[in-house]
Amino acid sequence: MIRRSGRQDTGAGAAVFITAESIGSIMYVGIESSIGSAALEKLVKQTLEEFSGRTFKKVERVLLRDEKGELYGVPADVEYDLYLEDNINYVVEVNFHIKLGDVLNFYRTSAFANKCLENEMRPIILTMSITEAAKKKCEALGIDLIARRVVPT
Repeated sequence: MIRRSGRQDTGAGAAVFITAESIGSIMYVGIESSIGSAALEKLVKQTLEEFSGRTFKKVERVLLRDEKGELYGVPADVEYDLYLEDNINYVVEVNFHIKLGDVLNFYRTSAFANKCLENEMRPIILTMSITEAAKKKCEALGIDLIARRVVPT
């Protein structure tokens, strides 16, 4: 079940560290309002368009139903912060701080989205800060990363 609300290529696992105000604005809007807000979606879209060099024709929230319990061992809804569509499709995780466990969980849920939606998606994490271990794991797993800073693990 799917419910939808409605770069120049740097390669999988690319890490981009931005100091622009855009990521701070994204986190501020995310804290001040629901992550599904139109304002937050617009800011994330703008940031990712700058990162990717693309203009996305579709930006939406996606909620998938895991009826068989493949991810967590029991049936569950799996929510994605954003799905962006162009020639390449992206699934996006937005979080203030990312740790190793967050990367591993996002990797699993991204693979689940690929399977359910039957198209290739590139996972991207957008964060203010990430641990060094989590950054290394993003690189190893091919998860694109947009972060403001790396903190010691």
